[in-house]
Amino acid sequence: MIGGTFGPWAILLGHSVSGVDFPNHGWLAAVFAALGSVAFADYLRRPCLWKAALGAVSGAAGVAVALYDRHEARHAFSGIHIGLVQALQSFARIGWGLNLTMAASITMALAGLVLAIDHLVARRPTSSSDR
Repeated sequence: MIGGTFGPWAILLGHSVSGVDFPNHGWLAAVFAALGSVAFADYLRRPCLWKAALGAVSGAAGVAVALYDRHEARHAFSGIHIGLVQALQSFARIGWGLNLTMAASITMALAGLVLAIDHLVARRPTSSSDR
């Protein structure tokens, strides 16, 4: 997630804007990535449900940031309607940094969900009929 925030989020005619450039929210995504990473690292040391949940929520928050900025970029691209500039609209695209941030955020959210479910299943008491 952190690597994607520094990559290009939007590209137009070879000029790019990264996630940490205003008005993108890459710094926010980086904070969520760091928070989730710390929670997962501590989970490996001492498993706890809230650490897995914090990782899942951090990943989901990163997805929300990436989706919001993707929507804003698409909206900005579609708002180009001035003569020659309108022809340039076809050269505007979402950058790999935003795509990487989105994919990593989804992965973090799913990993946190899997860890939380695994933690709950491992702590579930077994009945004598299961043996």
